[in-house]
Amino acid sequence: MYETATQRIVRFLKDLYPNEPFKAVYDGDPILIAKSNLPALAVQFLGNRNSSGPTGTDRVESETIVIKVILDEEDDWGASEEQELTQARIRNLVEARDVSGNYLPQSIKGALRSKLSLEGAALDADMQFELGSLARPNDTITAEGHLTITVSYLVGIPNRS
Repeated sequence: MYETATQRIVRFLKDLYPNEPFKAVYDGDPILIAKSNLPALAVQFLGNRNSSGPTGTDRVESETIVIKVILDEEDDWGASEEQELTQARIRNLVEARDVSGNYLPQSIKGALRSKLSLEGAALDADMQFELGSLARPNDTITAEGHLTITVSYLVGIPNRS
């Protein structure tokens, strides 16, 4: 079966972070995440738009994928002023930069930008990053960063008349 852009991103993130800092990388958002699996990443396909492409192909445009960085917000409860809180940790995981202002290769944005082709699915220039908190089942409250990206690619239609 052909590997989708979402599946490639999941594989890419598992390769980028084989042991730390994430304990789990999900294809989709499981909603109920055991605290023992936090921090985690969830890569969620939101949808796409197709149009006719060059002869024998469809052009998939604006396939929207969200990469969720999910941390246990309970880690912040009673934190000292000096402690790096979960939202700061999320910002660093997603978009940490070196002293020159370049994305660090281990940041999610830096790693994705170095892999613009994603093995055939071109990563578009736009990325949107948002922070928030989410109450999940079993009294788990997570701090989350959502990095929304779009990819575009061609799909072969061998029998199109």
